[in-house]
Amino acid sequence: MGNDMYDVGQLQTAVKFLCNSDFTEVEDYATVTFRAIPLKADIIVDTDYFADYFAPNNVRIIYTAWFADLSGAYYIEHWYNLHGDGAYDVRVVTGGPWV
Repeated sequence: MGNDMYDVGQLQTAVKFLCNSDFTEVEDYATVTFRAIPLKADIIVDTDYFADYFAPNNVRIIYTAWFADLSGAYYIEHWYNLHGDGAYDVRVVTGGPWV
């Protein structure tokens, strides 16, 4: 996934995954890149991720980065849906500032 950023931080992610030979199931997946990069001094950064098999042919991985400074807290999430047929989609979710 490309870079998503606020003026306080940037989230970079990438995943890889393996399907079975019939292309009906996700057999394995791995994180290649998961970086939360503060873009200013005195930024507090917190990261988390979540992965779940919804079905044999659908895995969701959510990467979250929180960035906080005196102006408030912001988050960026990358939601990956990995499909057993080899396709995937990514959704970017953002929010903030929370003061």
